[in-house]
Amino acid sequence: MPAKSLVNLKNSKYYLNRELSWLEFNRRVLAQAHDTGIPLLERLFYLCVASSNMDEFFEIRVAGLKQQVDFDSTSHGPDMIKPADLLQQISLAAHAIVDEQYALLNDALMPALDLRLEGLAILAYPPRGLRALLRLRRFLRLIELRAVAVLIVEARHQNNFSFCCCV
Repeated sequence: MPAKSLVNLKNSKYYLNRELSWLEFNRRVLAQAHDTGIPLLERLFYLCVASSNMDEFFEIRVAGLKQQVDFDSTSHGPDMIKPADLLQQISLAAHAIVDEQYALLNDALMPALDLRLEGLAILAYPPRGLRALLRLRRFLRLIELRAVAVLIVEARHQNNFSFCCCV
């Protein structure tokens, strides 16, 4: 019987970082929004999903990493990436994804939408508009309009927006 070579499972090349692989997954979701073979409103929906995923990613995973950095943690996972280094890599990847989202929305999706033919309207809500939007969402659920998607583009800072999609 030939001797089997043992694999060193401590070698970081055998492991993927879960945060970085999650960002790659989100890029694949965003790729669906780029696919011109998909109907326009579905592409907009994929953009909303990618944006919502990014929000959750920062609220949960990046917050946890920042906490580790705040506590001066130098620990690492099997991939051997320290939290501070991982935050740097996440920042680069996330900025690229968000730039891609805005380019897609502004340069491809919005110009392609003929809102009147699609039966859509773009409404600007004042700061108290979220309450009105929640009432609209409840109303749409009451009348069982399940195919209605609401895209919220919220200005947080001068050039910083957040996307959200509700059905």
